[in-house]
Amino acid sequence: MDEAAKSRLVASIAGSLGAVTRQDIIDRAVNHFRQADADYGERVHNAVRAVQARIKGEEVTIQVGKPAHAESRS
Repeated sequence: MDEAAKSRLVASIAGSLGAVTRQDIIDRAVNHFRQADADYGERVHNAVRAVQARIKGEEVTIQVGKPAHAESRS
């Protein structure tokens, strides 16, 4: 999966999870994503937090994907 597809997937999952009202359900789901892949789980976690902040009316900026320069160093 390329980086753009990963970012779309994270954004899609976060959009759905961010609307869940029970934090324990969100935490459990994010934990499953982290168990599958630590970076994936962290990206979902950060994106969910951003969605929740937007729902609450807070202004927040996050980076869902890896910085472009990080890939060129690999």
